[in-house]
Order: sequence, then C-alpha cells, then structure tokens
Amino acid sequence: MPRPFVRSVFLLATLIVLPAGCSSRDAESSDREGSSSGGAINWISSWPEAQKRASADDKLIMIDFYTDWCTWCKVLDQKTYPDPAVVKLAAGIVSIKLDAEKKPGSELAKKYQVSGYPAIVFVDKNGRSVGLIDGYYPPNEFAKRMKAIISSHRR
Repeated sequence: MPRPFVRSVFLLATLIVLPAGCSSRDAESSDREGSSSGGAINWISSWPEAQKRASADDKLIMIDFYTDWCTWCKVLDQKTYPDPAVVKLAAGIVSIKLDAEKKPGSELAKKYQVSGYPAIVFVDKNGRSVGLIDGYYPPNEFAKRMKAIISSHRR
C-alpha cells in the first residue's frame, strides 16, 4: 500500500475517534462538577453558591463528599444519581459535589466529621447537619434514605 494512503486512513481515523474520546471525558467531568440537565441532578459547582441558593429558597443542601480514588463514589455517580427517583428528590434541594481532599471540600469534610467515602451530608440553610448517607447504596435504598432525611427536615 502506498504511504500517502496509509497516512490518509490514519488521519481520518484520528479525526473520527478523537472527538468521541473528548466528549466522553467532558461528560464525566460534568457529572462530577457543575450543573447538568435533562433528567439528571443539577449539581452546583461552588459552595458559596450552594449556600446562597439554600438560604434564598429555604432548602436543604446535599453535599456529596468524594475523592478521586474512591471506587464507590464512582459507582454512586454511575448507578444511583441518574435514577429517576433520586433525581426527583434532588430537585427539591440544593446539591453539590465536593472533593474531600481539596478546599473547600477538605475543610467542610472536617467540619462535618466525614471519615469515609462516599459521604453524603445534608445540611440546612444555616449549615447545621440534619442527616447523613454514609457509603454507597443502590438507587432504591438511597432514595428511601434521602426521602426520610428530607421529610424529617420539613416537620
């Protein structure tokens, strides 16, 4: 085969495969931080913004403390958070993901005495802890626990 043909095929394959890989990485990053839409939890990207929204709307804040090395944190992202029941419950609260090994996540993890990951801490608009989901749970069990925490806060 002539070399120009091989180069053309390689270039074409690179142009097709490279964008697909980039969009996959971008999607994973937006699941971890920032907001998302279309049947997913709307994650707030900053702690001050989460506090501001919770205070303005008198809502709970759900803080997902994670680490990059935490396997169960990734399973939670892939299996539990996309579940329609979990997404529906999250629509009534302010949700934020914080890396527990970087500021402000590390400071808040210490404040709320987080000792393992994943740890999902629920706080009221004043920053007082009102509930904890400690560790990974499949969607149905996670939604059940989440609903109990939200319901107990509304009383």
